Amino acid sequence: MKRVVLIITTCIFSFILNLSSISAMEMPGHDGKGHSMDHPTRMGENIREKTVNGHMLAYHLIDMAAKMEGMTSMPPMMATHHMMVYIMTPDGKMVKDAKTGFVIEDPDKKKQQVMAMGMGDGYGSDITLKKKGTYKIAVKIVREGKSFMDVFAYEVK
Repeated sequence: MKRVVLIITTCIFSFILNLSSISAMEMPGHDGKGHSMDHPTRMGENIREKTVNGHMLAYHLIDMAAKMEGMTSMPPMMATHHMMVYIMTPDGKMVKDAKTGFVIEDPDKKKQQVMAMGMGDGYGSDITLKKKGTYKIAVKIVREGKSFMDVFAYEVK
């Protein structure tokens, strides 16, 4: 059963990766200084944009439970969401050579730790946000031998 879920999840994210690959281009005219990283072909809700260590970060959250709703032939997924982080250098280029991971603390202070993988022009991973309440999300990015973090709160209503 786990293998079937893994295969289905892989197929879904291959589809997402193909869509985001279409948009895997540098954003013309973007200088990384105060302009939005929101891109019309990126899937999910843009939940945060932040500049850290000169790198602009944009987070997109895909509600997989909502996308799977009504698909009776699909087995239930363990994760409820898929989080993407898009990283742009200070000179406006998309980062494609980083290692990225998320530590997510739920409203009951239970933690989940996941590594993100490169997908198109971002880094993504399946995560679980089942409970209503405020989650603490910590993101660690390692690039060119240096690491930096971003920590923020996200509320599930």
